[in-house]
Amino acid sequence: MNKKFILMPIFFLLMGIAMTAVVMLLWNWLMPTLFGLTIITFWQALGILILSKILFGGHGENADIAVTADMEVTMPGKKNSNQNGKICQMMIVKNGKKNFAE
Repeated sequence: MNKKFILMPIFFLLMGIAMTAVVMLLWNWLMPTLFGLTIITFWQALGILILSKILFGGHGENADIAVTADMEVTMPGKKNSNQNGKICQMMIVKNGKKNFAE
């Protein structure tokens, strides 16, 4: 078997455990002091991570959309170097294809 197929699941498992431990430690350090909340267990911290991924994580069809804007500002009395007259042109990248919004 390829070494990669053995090490990658172990790596992801260890990273998940480490991230959950960091959330648990930060919560138990800050939240009781700042807001008077109770401390949480490892499994509750894992639940918070999963809930935050569901609520705020990039998932679904729109996860691979990146929008960039190229804007040009002209000074009074200076010639506009933008030949096609567009002030703002937005590029939308979806599934590796570039589309320019008009």
